[in-house]
Amino acid sequence: MSTHRFIPAKRKGRHMPFLFMLGGLLLLFPLLLPATALAAPRSAAATPPLTRPQQIVDLAGVSVVRLSLEYLPVRGSSVFCTALGSIIASWPSQSASDTNNWVLTDGSLLNPSTKNTCAPGGKLATITIFASNEFTNNQAASAQLGLLTCTPTGTCTDNAAVNGITGPVESFSTPVGGALLFSFHTINPLPYVDVEKAATNGNPAPISIELASSNNTIPPFIKSVDPTTFMKFLTPIANAAAPGSAPTTPGTTSAQTTEPGMPFIDGNGKITGMQLSPSTSLVTVADIENLETQLALPPGQTLSQLLNKNTLSQQWDAGIIAYEQGKTSAAVQTLGSIKNAPPAFQAPAAFIKKAQAKPPANTGTPGTTSTPTPGQGNNGVFAFLSMPLLVIGLIAALVTLILLFLLVSIRFGRRRIERKRELDSFEADVNRARQSVEQKEIPQPQQYSPSPPFYGGTVNYPVAAPPPVSPPSPVQPPAASISEVPTTEMPNRNGSLSPDAERTMPYSVQQLQGRNLGLAVITETNPGIKRKHKPNEDSLFAMQGERTHNSLPQQFGLFVVADGMGGHANGQDASRTAIQKIIDFMLPRISLENGLSDEGYKNLLVEGVQQANLAVHQRNLQDHADMGTTMTAALVVGSTAYIANVGDSRTYLYREPEGLRQITHDHSVVASLVDAGIIKPDDIYTHPKRNQIYRSLGEKPGVEVDSFIQPLQANDKLLLCSDGLWDMVRDPEIQRVVSSSIPTPAELGKNLVRAALDGGGEDNVSVIVVSITGEAGHTGMTGIQLHARPDGVTVPDMPSM
Repeated sequence: MSTHRFIPAKRKGRHMPFLFMLGGLLLLFPLLLPATALAAPRSAAATPPLTRPQQIVDLAGVSVVRLSLEYLPVRGSSVFCTALGSIIASWPSQSASDTNNWVLTDGSLLNPSTKNTCAPGGKLATITIFASNEFTNNQAASAQLGLLTCTPTGTCTDNAAVNGITGPVESFSTPVGGALLFSFHTINPLPYVDVEKAATNGNPAPISIELASSNNTIPPFIKSVDPTTFMKFLTPIANAAAPGSAPTTPGTTSAQTTEPGMPFIDGNGKITGMQLSPSTSLVTVADIENLETQLALPPGQTLSQLLNKNTLSQQWDAGIIAYEQGKTSAAVQTLGSIKNAPPAFQAPAAFIKKAQAKPPANTGTPGTTSTPTPGQGNNGVFAFLSMPLLVIGLIAALVTLILLFLLVSIRFGRRRIERKRELDSFEADVNRARQSVEQKEIPQPQQYSPSPPFYGGTVNYPVAAPPPVSPPSPVQPPAASISEVPTTEMPNRNGSLSPDAERTMPYSVQQLQGRNLGLAVITETNPGIKRKHKPNEDSLFAMQGERTHNSLPQQFGLFVVADGMGGHANGQDASRTAIQKIIDFMLPRISLENGLSDEGYKNLLVEGVQQANLAVHQRNLQDHADMGTTMTAALVVGSTAYIANVGDSRTYLYREPEGLRQITHDHSVVASLVDAGIIKPDDIYTHPKRNQIYRSLGEKPGVEVDSFIQPLQANDKLLLCSDGLWDMVRDPEIQRVVSSSIPTPAELGKNLVRAALDGGGEDNVSVIVVSITGEAGHTGMTGIQLHARPDGVTVPDMPSM
């Protein structure tokens, strides 16, 4: 519905909870940020740069492993090769078959196929993974992290004796850039080095980490016959060789040379590349990220989600950073939470002892002292530099929130100012209209006090207590013309509207009481052109029936048009709820009541509209909604129509030769201005307040209902419609369509809707046309004839008539 209720007070403060919520977040943000930063995994944490090589080794050395690769050549005994590897992903085991640890290494040495540089043509037999001495705190018996046994077809499984479970079949990635990822299984997660995905300033430059012997030598990597020899080379050191240096040649034992699979780690403790053999090229971050896309993950989980579950690695990072910053108590507490988990992981216990003994030294080796070199800094400077980063982040976040708060406040403030201006303008128009009425001394409409509702509580069918019968209305003398009869309800002195007002008609309500006229009903509805893809907020109901009155057949009918508001489904729900309630209330009573006066029928219809209003209002309270609906309804009994109206849906009467006349009165701002003579009738189609109505169903528990009594005669036509018709088609054109000679009555409704669409079709359009035929005898109709009802609306059972 294009019209909306002009009720600024009801919307006042609707956005206040949002503003309070935003203000609360603004106050809590400084408290929430540090905890979030500490709890985040390494990939998300704002970790301060590590400025010294040994600090990087302390952090990442536990994630570097030595691999012993056994190949079975075509002839001869086994050949063992070694290479380094880096654990770049690890998470808690999700199942016995979960491949939950992934190692990055040189793909030319480790290859399940016969294409390898260790023993060309040979078959891979075993893969042994040794942890560094930092990981085990030099406990050689705990060095073996995993053992994979491979078949001649290249399938490798975990050794159950080592891992304590039936090992899963492990996976190998397709080599990318010369590198390869392979998996092994452990019950507990392991510390891993994340991949550096952010740009770095190169200060300090990434260092390579080697696993060397106690005298800083590395092993030969091929043609060894004793794999236990490799266990002598498990101490992580910072290698001084430049990235891309040529790897050591077989049998070389000189220090500070490179080895296949050697990782390069930056000041954030993240891997930035890996050494390859035999070339001098490096594996890049892009290559590693490509390899990560090949990981075999548990169903329904992402790599980021799995890594976030590895609290052991997160706590290790936090504890070592605290240790390097000289925060002894924090380091001891954090590392203590992961002590002996898993049992072979003794690095936390070793660093706890170092922290308790004394703060870490400024040199590359813990336990020694030296003067820091330029550019390396010391713990105090490092801690000092880390603080501004957090402060700057807090300030930036606070400034952002403050700006957002100001923008939202300005926007809602402007809306409140605009609404206040509209209200002030509306009140000024009403005051002008009232003053104009007082100056012109327009006679006030006749008032009446509605009789109490006929029914209360639950109605049990088919028996119903007869309502009290009101005395007949006094016969009004015919007026000279309809223009002489007061039909306008204007605001009173305090700006409110008078109670339900009966529009006096220039006919005696007794003139045609003995007659029984026939009814021909046409209904039509259309969502319109601009709203054809949205729910139709209009709802209409039309039925007619026949009953016996004073031993004679009598035609009757109930016709309702409701135009919902509240936005799409809410507007549709409001109009359907209102129609459901009015027919539940009206239909059983119409069939039972034969002795009501005109006042009685009129009050019965008014009470039905009140019940519909209450139903929509209760839905608003229940659903915390702000929906509403207009309603125009006509109850036709014999030769009289009883009409009720709330809002700007209309009921017209077409009669020859007078033509088309609007029976109802719109409860809109522009209608009040027209009545006061402030604007012309044609201005209602262009006035800026043309879409504002001041009365609708659902706003309050009770509503003021206009009611009318309209005697009928043969060839009359009642037209009930939503504003989608009269707002697009002027009254003269409506009259032309209604009065035109058409082939069949059914085309009348279609022609009216077509005229609205031709006029723009900006809103839903619905029409009910009730044509009054000549006097009717028995039609043979039993029960009721249903012409239209909304989807989901049910018709109550009718007692015998």
